[in-house]
Formats: sequence, C-alpha cells, structure tokens
Amino acid sequence: MFGYIVLYVLIVGLANLVGVISGMGGGVIIKPLMDSLQVHSMATIDFFSTVAVFTTSIVSTGRQLKTGALAFSRRLLFIAVGAGIGGIAGKMWLSYLVGSLGEQSASGIQIATTIVLLFVSIVYTFRFKHVSLHLSRNHWYFFASLSLGLLSSFMGIGGGPMNVALFLFAFGVDIKVSTMYSIVTIFSSQLLKLATIGADVFAARTVVLEDTGIVWFIIPAAIVGGIIGTRLSQYLSDAQVEIIYLLICVVVLVINMMNLWHLIG
Repeated sequence: MFGYIVLYVLIVGLANLVGVISGMGGGVIIKPLMDSLQVHSMATIDFFSTVAVFTTSIVSTGRQLKTGALAFSRRLLFIAVGAGIGGIAGKMWLSYLVGSLGEQSASGIQIATTIVLLFVSIVYTFRFKHVSLHLSRNHWYFFASLSLGLLSSFMGIGGGPMNVALFLFAFGVDIKVSTMYSIVTIFSSQLLKLATIGADVFAARTVVLEDTGIVWFIIPAAIVGGIIGTRLSQYLSDAQVEIIYLLICVVVLVINMMNLWHLIG
C-alpha cells in the first residue's frame, strides 16, 4: 500500500504543478496515470482526482486574487455559476452511465471522450488559434463554463485542455487570461461535484469508495504542486505557457490511448 501512496503523491504533486501553469488542471494527468496503475476502481480514482484538482484550484484562485491577477467581476460570477451547474450535471451523467452500462463501459466512454477533446484542443491551439468568435456578453461565458463543467466532471479530469481551448476560441482572450478563467471553472465545477459525491455517500446511493484515507496524502501534495505552479506561472511568457500546454496535451493523449487499448484489448 505504501508504494502506490508514494506514486499517487508524486503524480498529484507534479500533475498539479504543470496543470496550474497550463490552466488545464491536474486531473487531466492524474486520472489517466492512476487508471494505468490499476490499483483502485473508477469511482475511487475519480474521487481522488476531484479532491486533488479542487484543492489546487483553491490555492491557485486564492493566490491569483491576492496578487491582483484575478479580480472579482460579474463575468467571473457567470463563469463560476455555469461551471457549478455543469459539475453537478456531469456527475449525474456519469452515475447514470455506470448504472446503465457498467463501470468498464462507462470508463471506456470517459477515455474515448477525453481522447477526442484532447485531439481537437491540440489541433485548434497548434493550427487555428488565430480563429476566434470574439463573443463578449456574459451569458456566453455562462454557457461556455456550463458546458466545460459538465464535460470535465463527467470525464473526471477537473478541467482539461478543452477549458483553455474553448475560452481562446469563443472569446479571443490571451492564453494567460484563458488559464485564469479555466482555474475558476475548475474550482466551481469540482466544488459542486464534491458536494454531490458527499450527498450520495451520506444517502448510501453510490459505489463504496476504497482507501479514502489516502486523500490526507493527496491534499498536501496538491497544495505544494499548486503553490509552485502558481509561482512559476508568473515568470513564464504566453509562448512558454502555450508550449507547456501543448506538450501536456500530447503526453496525456498518448496515455489515454494506451489506457483505452488496454481496456478493450
């Protein structure tokens, strides 16, 4: 048990470090890596990933507010509310698929959806990042964050590359602004998702989670990774952030393809 706890701590710390810098959130790295270890069930890994990503989003959002890089506004409120509603909807969607199709099939759909969105995000950022709708009204931010919250909660990855890509495409903001909006989306969607998990556990309506005590190792690892990532991001240019974002997308795409091959093989 001690061996995989150490692996989980390393995965969470490093994933959240690069996840904060790129705005993707650590979940897009944490979940496929933990899946590949095949130690815990899908529900338990989803819970661990959600806790780690939510913890990091608290650290990152708090530091951004403290430094003035992120100021409260009506726009942020629309983003937060939309992502929160989406987070609940995504959790309900996943629970429905697990109940209807079984855990293995639901996991396959999760991984396949992640692969498609990763590929689209890479292609857009690498080839079409100059294309943008330049939407500006707050209700569009609400609908964008609602969609992102739903997808990220369903896939169990917290945020992921589609957050950054969609904010770039829909609103034409620069990549650092996009990463800040992404972190707010992650915070809100994972907060509401954790609330629904807690309600389900209390009402005994969910799969039993295994080794939940491991979260006490995951939380400090997530905090350290989030602090280091937030500090490093202040010294990186937009171009450097974009390179890190694309590299992580490619690495995670390969890991997910390997996991899907193993699942259906």
